Amino acid sequence: STNSTKPLDGFDMWSTISRGSASPRLELLHNIDPLYDDISPCPGRQQHLTLAQGVSGDSWANSSFNVSIHAA
Repeated sequence: STNSTKPLDGFDMWSTISRGSASPRLELLHNIDPLYDDISPCPGRQQHLTLAQGVSGDSWANSSFNVSIHAA
C-alpha cells in the first residue's frame, strides 16, 4: 500500500521497465548523498568532482545535463 507515503513523481515508467521503451525522464540522478563523500576519482579525471553543485569552471557545469538539486 502507498498510504501515508509521499506522492509519486508522476512519471509512468511501466513501459520502460517492461518493454524497454524510452524513458519519459529527462534528468539523471546519480548517487547524491550529502552524508557520504566519495573520494574515488572518475575514470579519466584526476581531481575530485562534485557534479551536483555545478562547480564554477568545470566543463560539466555547462553541459546539457540538468545538474541542479531539487529538494523533495
